[in-house]
Amino acid sequence: MRVLILNYEFPPLGGGAGRVALSQAQILAKKHEVVVLTAGFDNLPDFEEMDGFEVFRLKSRRRYCHKSNVFEMMSWLKYAKIFCNDYLVSNPIHLVIAHFSLPGGELAFRLSKKFNIPYFVISHGHDIPWFFPKQMWHFHLITYFRIRKICRNASKLIVLSEILKQNAIQFLGDKYQNIVHVIPNATKEDEFPLIIDRDRSELKILFIGRLVEQKNPLLLIKALKELKNKRVPFSCNIIGDGPLYSVLQKNIRDFELENQIQLRGWLEIKEIVEAMKQAHLFVLPSRIEAMSVAILEALFSGLFVITTPEADSFKLINADIGAYFENNNVADLLKTILDFHQQFILNEKLFPIESYHKIRHEFGMMNFEKRLTEIIAD
Repeated sequence: MRVLILNYEFPPLGGGAGRVALSQAQILAKKHEVVVLTAGFDNLPDFEEMDGFEVFRLKSRRRYCHKSNVFEMMSWLKYAKIFCNDYLVSNPIHLVIAHFSLPGGELAFRLSKKFNIPYFVISHGHDIPWFFPKQMWHFHLITYFRIRKICRNASKLIVLSEILKQNAIQFLGDKYQNIVHVIPNATKEDEFPLIIDRDRSELKILFIGRLVEQKNPLLLIKALKELKNKRVPFSCNIIGDGPLYSVLQKNIRDFELENQIQLRGWLEIKEIVEAMKQAHLFVLPSRIEAMSVAILEALFSGLFVITTPEADSFKLINADIGAYFENNNVADLLKTILDFHQQFILNEKLFPIESYHKIRHEFGMMNFEKRLTEIIAD
């Protein structure tokens, strides 16, 4: 079978959704012919063979590695439609897997009508109304009926969790509940080695994610200002980029935290792995998440995770390996960090290796491959 994977973000572009698409391509390429269609950027090659599959990168108006806007997505959709109309004439495709209802699902829907090809839509949370109502309200208001038509015509709609499944069924209608399936995100065990024995001379904190309001990185900066006032020795790496980058820079400077906090920008996976090895604590103050790949990677690496209940809708963490704080509450975040510092740094509490092994087993690539293979074969 020849499978076409559509995602306008594919490594090194974008974040977790691109890495999920990469894992899917690697898994499916073991038994099928796989073609990935994504966006071009900077000096990335237009065509590349990797891990047993092909990658076509199309020119678009994308300006940044870490983010894309609606106009850039529509630019990619325009060129992708032209490419597919020509490519599929002499290169038959038997299944299309589209990441995001828009723009990937839109292209898959059009190809289905023109070439009679079944397609799956992979949702990453915010692309289906109304999981992120505050951030996506105007976009979903305009695209509501188009997204519903795309998803209703899909052979399968794949979501990350049971919560997202119920949201999708409510959006599509009970008649379509049988097309909705759950495949949680996963992480490669060999890529993120589990490290338990860490140097505890100084509290080392890590944040990874887009620097946007949803991720709420400014809350972490404010909490770290208070942590400094408590005379707790610490350092913090902030990995990522986005519209809040300059705001974070200013706050770090105003709070005199230049010696404690380092803004690293976007890093390659191998550099992220090294940052995970050096840290003790992963903090993600997000207002909401579908299923955070960054949290999974932190847990795979043996880090303690502090986040909000809304950012861990999949309930990945428990009291052994993480803690929740009240959404957008600086004082509660500070208290949670101080509790961790007392237990794990000062009192040298042991990290619970059994809990980490359980996470690595449940959300490792073996289970991900099993779920994906079963849905493809169904």
